[in-house]
Amino acid sequence: MARERCADCKFYRLLKHNFALFEGYDESHCCVVFEYADEDKIDKRKDSFVIECCEDDFCEMFTPWN
Repeated sequence: MARERCADCKFYRLLKHNFALFEGYDESHCCVVFEYADEDKIDKRKDSFVIECCEDDFCEMFTPWN
């Protein structure tokens, strides 16, 4: 079984942030977690949030890719 760390989690993604005109942006990684508490909502994406993280971080929301 994979070690429970962010890099092995299905919510781990590339993050592009700190956009500056004509200068580009910074790259980091983030955790994207979707809340499914209210299944009657039409657009669940409004309930999502992003947390910047490192590949060796871990949390209670860990979900392996497979």
